[in-house]
This record gives sequence, structure tokens and C-alpha cells, in this order.
Amino acid sequence: MTKPNQTSGQRLLLLGASGAVGSQVLALASADERVAQIIAPSRRALGAAPKLMNPVMDFAQDELDADWLNVDSVVCAL
Repeated sequence: MTKPNQTSGQRLLLLGASGAVGSQVLALASADERVAQIIAPSRRALGAAPKLMNPVMDFAQDELDADWLNVDSVVCAL
């Protein structure tokens, strides 16, 4: 992870949050006080979790200008 933002914590982009590894990363990041928000885009809605923002999207569409892509760290569990 990068150096934490001292005022508000890390914004973490988590790819693959619905899989076995990704769901464990989601659980650990939710419990981590250094993480302020977890952005986990997926094709289907994920269950509720603390700090979770879950944009449901069609990955065939280009959304590279989305505001939620402004993050401090990325975990890819694909």
C-alpha cells in the first residue's frame, strides 16, 4: 500500500471482490483503520460491507473518467 493519507485514510480500488481471494481482501480492508473507502466495481451487486462503494457496471463500456477511479491503492484479485 502507499503512504496513508493522514486526514482521511486510503481509498482502495479492489478488483475481483466477488471471488474467493477478493472477498477475503474486502473483509480485511473493511476492518483496517487505514482504509477509509473500498471501491469494488463488479457486474453484480456485492453484499453490504463497511466502507464499501460498489459501482455495478458493464466492463465492456469504458468508464475511465469515473470519479471513483481516483484512489490511493489498487488490489487486483482477478
